[in-house]
Amino acid sequence: MLYKNSLKKIKKSFGRYFSLLIIIFVGVGFYSGIQGFAPNMKSTANDYYTDYNLLDFKIVSTLGLTDDDVKSIMKIDSVEKINQSYSLDVLAEEKAIRIHSIESINKVDLLSGRMPKSNDECLADEKKYNIGDVVAITSNVDDTLLNKKYTVVGTIKSVLYVANDYGNTTVGTGKLDSFIFINSDNFKLDAYTELYITLKGNNAAYTSKYKEQINEFTEELNKIKLSREKERILELKKEILKESPILEEYPELLDEEVEKVEISESKWYIFNREVSQGYNQLETDTEVVQKVADVLPIFFIIIVILMTSNTMNRMITEERGEMGTLSSLGYRNSSIISTYLLYVLSATFIGVTLGYFIGGFILPKIIYNVFPYAFAKINIKYDLITFLIILLISNILMLVVVLYSCLIELKERPSKLFRPIPPRAGQKIILEHIKFLWKRISFTWKITLRNIFRYKKRVFMTIIGIAGCTGLLLVGFGIKDSINGIGDKQYSNIFKYKSMIVLSNNISTLDSDLKEKLNDNNIINPLLIGQTAYEAVDKNNSIDMYLIAVNDKKLFKKYYNFKSIKDNNDVDLKNNGAIITDKLAELLKLNVGDKIFIKSNGNTYKIPISAVVKNYIMNYVFVSESFYAENISKELKYNIIVSDYKGNKEDIATDLIEDKLAISVDFSENLVKKANNTIGGLNSIVALVIVISALLAFIVLYNLTSINISERTREVATIKVLGFTDRETNEYIYRETMLLTTFGIFFGLGLGILLHSYVINIIGIETVSYFKNIKLISFILSIIISFMFSLIMEVITYFKLKDINMIESLKSVE
Repeated sequence: MLYKNSLKKIKKSFGRYFSLLIIIFVGVGFYSGIQGFAPNMKSTANDYYTDYNLLDFKIVSTLGLTDDDVKSIMKIDSVEKINQSYSLDVLAEEKAIRIHSIESINKVDLLSGRMPKSNDECLADEKKYNIGDVVAITSNVDDTLLNKKYTVVGTIKSVLYVANDYGNTTVGTGKLDSFIFINSDNFKLDAYTELYITLKGNNAAYTSKYKEQINEFTEELNKIKLSREKERILELKKEILKESPILEEYPELLDEEVEKVEISESKWYIFNREVSQGYNQLETDTEVVQKVADVLPIFFIIIVILMTSNTMNRMITEERGEMGTLSSLGYRNSSIISTYLLYVLSATFIGVTLGYFIGGFILPKIIYNVFPYAFAKINIKYDLITFLIILLISNILMLVVVLYSCLIELKERPSKLFRPIPPRAGQKIILEHIKFLWKRISFTWKITLRNIFRYKKRVFMTIIGIAGCTGLLLVGFGIKDSINGIGDKQYSNIFKYKSMIVLSNNISTLDSDLKEKLNDNNIINPLLIGQTAYEAVDKNNSIDMYLIAVNDKKLFKKYYNFKSIKDNNDVDLKNNGAIITDKLAELLKLNVGDKIFIKSNGNTYKIPISAVVKNYIMNYVFVSESFYAENISKELKYNIIVSDYKGNKEDIATDLIEDKLAISVDFSENLVKKANNTIGGLNSIVALVIVISALLAFIVLYNLTSINISERTREVATIKVLGFTDRETNEYIYRETMLLTTFGIFFGLGLGILLHSYVINIIGIETVSYFKNIKLISFILSIIISFMFSLIMEVITYFKLKDINMIESLKSVE
């Protein structure tokens, strides 16, 4: 009978039961969904890399690679396989494409068509080509390829290009537009252009074990690198000398003559999976989402706990008469309590189960669609241990609330439980002592104000619930404000150059010939900079950064508009110290006058700090040419030119690259786009947070409003008997609700400001500084949404108030 009664109770108060279930569902669903994205995304990526055998290492050399190089590398125990491979960057109808040879490492993902059967067929990028298209090469490839035209017989995705941006090239405008794969027999080369290497162990990508393995193998390669570079030079020199007729008669002179042959430098370049476009970016994207997942769901869960606890506590208080009846009929306390446990634990079990599995299925897919990666779909995997832990904790919390609330009521004698809780004694409130103000307040407003001060628990829970949801809304809008426009700010207000030219060769000075060439290519006011990757270090940190040395302080001031973080004044480059960017100073806890330690290739340099400046993207240390010569190296080589330009930027880039002056050319518009794309995914996560916050706010307001009405049916019936119309009754209830909503919203705005500051600090990454500000429109939208939901609740519950039966509600509980 007890459990039948409990089931009837669910049916009778289904609105409250459903709101309880939905609150749990939303909280757990958001938590499991956003927490599940990062591991699911990395797992999906790792499966993709494994299925298509993504390289672990790639080696290229300025003089090509040979079978002897392969033999040397194969002696390293951890090597599983090596592919001798070819690639070539060419122009195809004015578009820069990369031609790869088909290999067993970096296998292609064939989407349609078939594999090439002849040397005039190819596999092509599915985004740019269709089966039957002809790829016509316009570059001069007579010495490198058998054919200049290839028919597309299959469209593919490649594990080497998992992101939309294919990277840079040394042909065309410097931007790689697409790629094709052909049979290796097509290449007419004496040496391999690259070696692809896979390692033993099958360690999952992005894990600490995999990163340790990469570091260890890099050290092994560096041990043989120098000797192989020297051997390659000797091999080529001997090949050249073998054609000499003198040596045909006197072969013993070969070694002696080898000092005499001049040949270009031999240098190995060692890459890991960073050559797969998007590999590193995927890790950054998932880490940012994970940081959001580690912070925001906690606040959702807190609101869920408060609201569900409040719902059950007030329900049990309302039903004290029923509890008294059951107790007087001889039912044990444990049996009575079990009926409430059935009510709440069933809602908890359904809410947690649906939330975990539906949220964990839908949200990762929504977030995944934000990020432009080549995987067909994200693989969803559930962690049943996590599910059971969430279920256990949720049930324990509900169990504690029910036991506590029930035991407090069941301490009373049944006869006392039959009676409703006596109204709290009326007390004068502060406003009543301000007589000139109090006497001007209407009767209904006086009742509202007295009720607020009388029922503090109800007021507190209402304000907290609304404040929490408003705060979360403001955090969502605030994060959006803090990340949007960073690229524009960086490359418009701080870095003011319009083009960045990466030179083909390092130079010591801007001589007259180079000036003339730059002028012919419409480059204006060129500034030479030497940019080198370093690590900034202290006892606990190692942070990637760039050291930039400049040769012209006047042009530096023109192109780098730095403001001191201390007083916002302009900052000049000095000869006695370095300018460092604020994120670097924050991470290493450095100030003006301190010294920063930077490290590269085993060498560490101690540099005094002359200024700390505002910057948004990447970490930099800027020094003058003279400072560099005195403190780092006497020989300064410049590798980049920043400048203004006039004319068509695509023509400029093409001309500079074709003239062999540059290996890549970037323009401020492109740099802004890249920077904004980097944080574009986070923008969509924030939009999701805002939607979930709004949904939670709606449910919480509905829950609070329903409880308030169910608690006050007797009160509402009384004022109806006294002659209040339906409209006046509605105003009586909602005057209080709207007042508490107003308090809750403005308290929530303050809470949101504090929470926003905390979240921005938590989700920050080493290479990006956020704005840390909230725009006025975000405050307005948070207020409007919260008030809008309150008004919707007023409409919904108006009919509940109208249907209250006065006679039944006022019947004596005796």
